[in-house]
Amino acid sequence: MYTFGGYPEAEAWHWTTDTYQKFGTIVYQLSSNDAELRRKGYFAFYEFRNFFIEAEFLEMIDKLEEFRRNKHIALIGTLLKDIKSQIVSMGHINPAPATPVVMPIPAAVLMARKPVAATANEGEQLSFL
Repeated sequence: MYTFGGYPEAEAWHWTTDTYQKFGTIVYQLSSNDAELRRKGYFAFYEFRNFFIEAEFLEMIDKLEEFRRNKHIALIGTLLKDIKSQIVSMGHINPAPATPVVMPIPAAVLMARKPVAATANEGEQLSFL
């Protein structure tokens, strides 16, 4: 099993007093009125998440979201979406296209390409495979 960031399970973080404090700082940044602080919190959230196993992280986030919903406080997911749209509009990151962009190669370019010539020792190189 691996973390969101691809670390092995043995290196994964768990919810401890220290990680709660770090996450509290991130939530504070996400909730800030300062755009720069919100942007830092946005990136810190995803960096922080990389150290957790998915199930453990999402379980805690679900509990936190439920608590915030009951207290009528802005949800973390909503804050992240709002900040992402602001970051994209400011040009800090580019949004992923809805569909992959495939650029066709013009026929003239394809016709102008020359075939690759084989080298003298190509057979020797392939024999090692």
